[in-house]
Amino acid sequence: MTPTITFRAHHFLCALCFRGKGYSPDFIVNFTNIMEKLQGADGDDTMLTVVADTDAICSPCPHRREQRCTSQEKIVRLDHAHMTVLGIKPGDTLTWGRAKQLIAEQMTLQKFHQACAPCQWKKLGICEEVLNNVVRPLSK
Repeated sequence: MTPTITFRAHHFLCALCFRGKGYSPDFIVNFTNIMEKLQGADGDDTMLTVVADTDAICSPCPHRREQRCTSQEKIVRLDHAHMTVLGIKPGDTLTWGRAKQLIAEQMTLQKFHQACAPCQWKKLGICEEVLNNVVRPLSK
């Protein structure tokens, strides 16, 4: 059986919006490698497991402290909001294709603005652009 990639709930949307920016060069390389797998020929079939602590994306992050983040309270709020919107919980396993489908079906712009309110990356406008130009067309 192919091992799954661990994902925090808020990272599903982050992955769709990833543009090669991040917290450190190692973080960017790691996230790029994960995205290359997810965007590959069989990427939509890649299994992801929802976790409540740090995940595959977090592994080289300079803000990681064992299984937590230096901004743990904010990250927990982000994860909880995304789990609520997407209807997922820690321990759930789904494909990347299903994760994208859930985002397209469930993540409205209003829900995005609420769920992602504490995110420092939100102000760049990348995620809203992706929701409008990539995700919304998927839900039609």
